[in-house]
Amino acid sequence: MLGTRATNLSYPFDVAHHEPGSVAATGRCSWHGWDGRTVESCSTEAVVSFQDSHGHWHSGCAEALTELVERGEIQALGQGG
Repeated sequence: MLGTRATNLSYPFDVAHHEPGSVAATGRCSWHGWDGRTVESCSTEAVVSFQDSHGHWHSGCAEALTELVERGEIQALGQGG
């Protein structure tokens, strides 16, 4: 399937998916800030857990969920997750 990109599943936020002591494990959004921005750039409550294309787990706020679904990176909640 050349030229197609798999869309990762998303799940309602569940701390069990995340490394103890990580931003995600505290129930906050780990997606905003993972690329070097400060953790304080998003202190919003996580609503989704998902894996990136490398298999790393992240948590996301409602805004991150919307952004990632629109970009086709993850499925909307309830669409296979």
